[in-house]
Amino acid sequence: MKVRKVKRIHYWNNILKVVFCLFAVYKIITFYTLGMMSRIPVTMSIFLTLLIPMLIRKVLHYNLKDSTELVYLLFLFLALILGSVVNLYSTIWWWDLFVHFLSGILTSYVALLILEEFHLIKKSKMFTLLFMFTFSLAVASVWEYFEFTIDKVSGSDTQWVKDTGVDDTMTDMLIATLGSGIYVLGYGAIKKK
Repeated sequence: MKVRKVKRIHYWNNILKVVFCLFAVYKIITFYTLGMMSRIPVTMSIFLTLLIPMLIRKVLHYNLKDSTELVYLLFLFLALILGSVVNLYSTIWWWDLFVHFLSGILTSYVALLILEEFHLIKKSKMFTLLFMFTFSLAVASVWEYFEFTIDKVSGSDTQWVKDTGVDDTMTDMLIATLGSGIYVLGYGAIKKK
């Protein structure tokens, strides 16, 4: 029964990847046709982000679970596809806050998975909580570097620097920190009991 469930998740991961790629190709052609060239690099980043699970498996030799990859793909759908490509960040005022809050929770969870994989979870509770929190902050900052680079390369303004200066970047970081903090504190409280 468990093997069938794993195969089903693996199947859906592959379906999602194909759908995301087809969507990206469609949007690239649409943006090109409409002369919206600044939207193309962010759409092309879909292809790069879909490679990350494979790189984790092949380069880092980490046995990334299909269920974890599914969570990653769903987050990509919310953040990159709906947020950046469909542009919900501009049309729904709270979308950016929601995605960064969710990223704080998810990256803290990923940190926990890493600790479990390397059997470090039982070493020290304080180390576990600190690692989860700092890992989440590191991922949030890498994402902001990614947005900054996309803006510089493509001339786009995903960070809304023209409108908000550094406010958007700092708000994103603070919301991710809040999400991570809540998850880490919740995890710490559960483990204490």
